[in-house]
Amino acid sequence: YTEGRRRRLTVVLTLAAVSAAAPVAMWHIVGDAIDNGIRAGDTGRLTQDVVAYLAIGVVAWVLGTATWLMLAGIGQRMVLELRRDLFEHLTSLSLRYFSEQKAGWIIARLTSDVDALSDVLNQGLTTLVVNTLTLVAAIGGLFLLDWRLGLVALLVLPPGIVVTRWFQRRSHAAFSDVRTRIAAVTAQLAESVAGMAVVQAFNRERAFQREFEELNEANRLSNTYAQKLSSVFFPAIELLGVIAQVAVIYAGALMIDGGSLEIGTLIAGVGMLSLVFQPLQELSELYGQVQAASAAMGKISTVLDAERHITDRPAARPIGQIAGRLELDDVVFAYG
Repeated sequence: YTEGRRRRLTVVLTLAAVSAAAPVAMWHIVGDAIDNGIRAGDTGRLTQDVVAYLAIGVVAWVLGTATWLMLAGIGQRMVLELRRDLFEHLTSLSLRYFSEQKAGWIIARLTSDVDALSDVLNQGLTTLVVNTLTLVAAIGGLFLLDWRLGLVALLVLPPGIVVTRWFQRRSHAAFSDVRTRIAAVTAQLAESVAGMAVVQAFNRERAFQREFEELNEANRLSNTYAQKLSSVFFPAIELLGVIAQVAVIYAGALMIDGGSLEIGTLIAGVGMLSLVFQPLQELSELYGQVQAASAAMGKISTVLDAERHITDRPAARPIGQIAGRLELDDVVFAYG
């Protein structure tokens, strides 16, 4: 679904990269304003830094707005094409497919699973691109500012990788199970509503109610387990960010005491560190949404990969225009 949009995506990524680098440059300017402007008593240098800070902020706002709008437009077009292809493929399948699959299962593919993808492509795609580039730019900017502060900040990276890997393995299976449970509830509801006359005619209301309660309870337990995983992962990432800030402040204080670091550089480093962990935290919150969309795409792919049971032979002649007249000649039917 990215075919035909490569050039537009390249432009968007370029704008997003420049927009992500802007906050890093702004913190560098803050450090310079403190060390070479305020502490040195240089009013001219301070004025230059203030003007540059405001100019970069305005440019970042314009580029950020353009990035969000363009990515949202691309995401909407992709969802539109996916819905169209999915519906066209369903209408081309043989009747045997619909007799083998529950109507509610098919409805879940067309509705809730596509909606899960739509949420990621409309909002999550922008967050993913912008925050990823901001994270890379912030780490690079931190090392350019002072490589010692960068090394101290990256001490929390190994435990962060371990926690992320644990969440990745567990959440993929959990969110896949959530999509399956939602499809089961949707299927049971669709069948119950469509066949309500039969259900009431045979006095099966209580049986269907028990079946619905069992499926609904299984859906609740599956969602609860997925949320428990998120409740462990997100605070863990936030805690690692706090530990990194404390470590950088402590190490920076020792360097300032030793005369090898300026106070403005430390303040800029702490501010830049927030640009590292704020995108990381937002990406962590987005990760569950991406996992749900990945599981939904797996379910949708089973529909798109389904093949028709009845197809024309390769050398079949085209039927042409049908006149609308049917003739039966020597057609008989009998039992036995």
